[in-house]
Amino acid sequence: MTWENLEYPKKVALARVISDAILADKIIDEEEIRKYQTLVGGNSTRVLFYDAMTFPLSHAVDVLQGNSDEEQEYVSDLLNSMIISDGVCTPSEAKFQTALEYCLKHNEMHFVGGKPSRKYEIKSFRLSDLYLGKRFVFYIEDKYNHKENAEIQQNYSIISRLLASIGFQFIYIPRMAQLYKDKGREMFEGMAMFLFPEINDTAISSAYETITRMTTADFVENYLAKKMGIDMTSVSPSLLVMLGKSNVITNHTSSIGLRYDTYANLLKINLFNDESVVQAVDKFVSDHNRRVSINHIFEYDPSNTKLLYQGMYKVFFNMVVLAEDNPTLLRVDISTKTGTVSINGRLVNLNTAPASLCVLIIWASIMGDSRGIPKYDCATEEQKEYWQQKYQQIYAIMKNDPQGVYEPRPIYNTIKNRFSELKRLVGETTDVNIFGEETCDAQKYIRFVMSAANVYVDNRPMKDDPVWANL
Repeated sequence: MTWENLEYPKKVALARVISDAILADKIIDEEEIRKYQTLVGGNSTRVLFYDAMTFPLSHAVDVLQGNSDEEQEYVSDLLNSMIISDGVCTPSEAKFQTALEYCLKHNEMHFVGGKPSRKYEIKSFRLSDLYLGKRFVFYIEDKYNHKENAEIQQNYSIISRLLASIGFQFIYIPRMAQLYKDKGREMFEGMAMFLFPEINDTAISSAYETITRMTTADFVENYLAKKMGIDMTSVSPSLLVMLGKSNVITNHTSSIGLRYDTYANLLKINLFNDESVVQAVDKFVSDHNRRVSINHIFEYDPSNTKLLYQGMYKVFFNMVVLAEDNPTLLRVDISTKTGTVSINGRLVNLNTAPASLCVLIIWASIMGDSRGIPKYDCATEEQKEYWQQKYQQIYAIMKNDPQGVYEPRPIYNTIKNRFSELKRLVGETTDVNIFGEETCDAQKYIRFVMSAANVYVDNRPMKDDPVWANL
């Protein structure tokens, strides 16, 4: 297996992972750069690296999870050689390498509720103005799980000290809520007055009530998702491990002229079938320590009884007291280089086929006759043939091969299920309904309900692009 044998999308994905691996320890090593240039070769290095920077780490890992056994072995060996090219594995590199090995080599599939789910996932989310801590492990759940919570309550000290041994804070919302409650309202009001003198007494009192009654599910839904855009809807309780941050090229220019967004990368460890939290944490710590060369740890709060104002503790406090919900302003970005669709900078988890269907509906709604595409139960044979032809053209464009000839499965055979799944995946990215159904001339249509001004293709408004105007 060689670099040349890989398909271009996999090369781009691997380049994204390698670049994040090189920067994991915040040191740009000369040997790492030489290895990268030798691997990619020639003038293609900059183009490949640019394409790799147009999407986050999570998408790159998803692409590489579809590798054959031979490709997986090649990718794993290549990443290991890149990460420890200087012979030293720092704590930052160790957690990154551990996460990659989990996802790419030891990621068994589980069926939960009749649907396949991977044991390990990399999640990437664009960061807002709120600072996110560097080293934490977060327990999350959609609804209260009695077994997992009972285990954490009983073994909280063991879990937190295991993670503290490698420099991580364990974040467990009920414990934080109880800590604020134990300190009392007077202490909370005094602390809030010191930190946020502009907040009135009523807001402070309300924040105290909210914090002391907070559950994990409340925090995940109302704060992580709605205020930070970190949507962690899950089929099971999970652990989130902060891996670090990386940049993604964007078409938005910041106030100081930067053209990239910063993403947080997290390892999600799904706890299927009431798996032991202690065992999952112990495995991660052991696998981390097997790789790391040296650990320098300073434990902030050995007793776990102090109110900290750093890391996720600071995020928790600021989100409840200060942060407002994310605005619903919508922008859809389509990348033909990577075959992806993003909404407000957040990548929608779509493979080529559903991404192409998504783009087809958008194109038909704003570039065609504006009605969208006919629904599955009322399309004529002539319409089915026409829209299949357009779908195949868009499929080729999303494969970054506009002249290629592809014959994907006929969309109208399964479009009802495809559209339902598409809406579900888009719904995991935004609360805004971007698709709707309308009746026109006694026929029902599926259409994109936002303005054409909301849609960009490769950083250019779709409506101004001759390729799409003449499709």
